[in-house]
Amino acid sequence: MNASAVWTGSEFIVWGGSVGRTPFVDGAAYDPRTRTWRAVPAAPIAPRTQHAAVWTGREMLVVGGTSRRGNAATFADGAAYDPAAGTWRRIADAPAVTAAGKAVVVGGFVVVSGREGPTPDPRHLLVYDLAADRWTAVPAGVEVADLAAAGSGVAVAGRQARFAFVAIPDGSVQLLPDLPLRRHELLDLQYAVAWTGSEVLAFAGRDHTVVGAWRPGRRSWSATTTVRSDHLQVRSGDNWHEAGAVAWHRGWVVSAGISNFYAAAPATGLSAALSEAVRRLCPGDAAIAFSDDAVFVWGGTECHPGPNLTGAMGAGTLIRLESR
Repeated sequence: MNASAVWTGSEFIVWGGSVGRTPFVDGAAYDPRTRTWRAVPAAPIAPRTQHAAVWTGREMLVVGGTSRRGNAATFADGAAYDPAAGTWRRIADAPAVTAAGKAVVVGGFVVVSGREGPTPDPRHLLVYDLAADRWTAVPAGVEVADLAAAGSGVAVAGRQARFAFVAIPDGSVQLLPDLPLRRHELLDLQYAVAWTGSEVLAFAGRDHTVVGAWRPGRRSWSATTTVRSDHLQVRSGDNWHEAGAVAWHRGWVVSAGISNFYAAAPATGLSAALSEAVRRLCPGDAAIAFSDDAVFVWGGTECHPGPNLTGAMGAGTLIRLESR
């Protein structure tokens, strides 16, 4: 559970994670064209789970994490894996420990959020300069719950449905307008952000998810709509692992809910479950990565109607995505 997955352009690499209280330091790479796996060697860092991982264009970079889920040591170190050479290298330690976070690439920088440990301040992001092998911390403007690479910066979703755009690497912050939510919906919210290539999509709500579209440089939302929340399950403010990744794909927002994957088209308000075939898998603890035409899911926990968690899964699925 809580392994990471990245798409390299030719392989999905799964690394780390844990079964019970035992974390791992190695992984495997899956080639969807040949449907074959190969082993990924152990990294030169301690075994871990709940770390952040991202593909930089040449290497898979992993940072942070914990020695096991729950009350455990939290890490600030990391490493980078080059699949062409089959080798790892250590990177500079981050200025703060981080776990249960997310990493994205913006130009020559990796931006990391985190949710556990005494630091970093949840209103800050950690920024890693790939060329200089150096970290800095920049303000996020909100208490970070989700982020997405968005052109020259990152879009950030925060508690109480506050959203911001942070320029990278200078760290200037633009707070975005509030979404049109009813006051009672500010409790037990779900929220997330995604990037369409030209607009930031911000998601917030409970019974129905309000979706706002914002173009960098503007002061107001260009459009808002609503989607049924049971068909667009995004991150919960009170449980980081209650829902998984959100991504934009050819007009659809794809999200990992408690026991299934969902797709919604904000332009039309249409929404639906993606695949009944994955209902036995709880994506919230799974390794998830998106390629150009598919979503890859590995591990996690098994769900039965309810759902009831029964144990770690050693299996996965590849869901092909189509244009709307």
